[in-house]
Amino acid sequence: MDAILGALRDAVQIKFTVKTRIGFDSPAVFAELLPIFARHALDLLTVHGRTVLEMYRSEVHYEYIARAAAALACPVVANGNIYSANRAAEVLHRTGRRG
Repeated sequence: MDAILGALRDAVQIKFTVKTRIGFDSPAVFAELLPIFARHALDLLTVHGRTVLEMYRSEVHYEYIARAAAALACPVVANGNIYSANRAAEVLHRTGRRG
């Protein structure tokens, strides 16, 4: 992922954004991804707070979105189970994200 993001960062002349889930089968790898995202000066990161295997069935792990918002200089957008304006406001407050 590091090499791919590096090549993309070098190639694009527009805003460089990434959307990610917190892992494939476990969120344990998410902590390893944050420094990679930081290294490539993303313009925006969107984090879907579930793993790939969880699909859309589990609760969203908003704490991982909060970690990304605290760790990265770029804006972080929270994604997952946001279905109303009230829910969006709650998630924004809970995660410390920028959108």
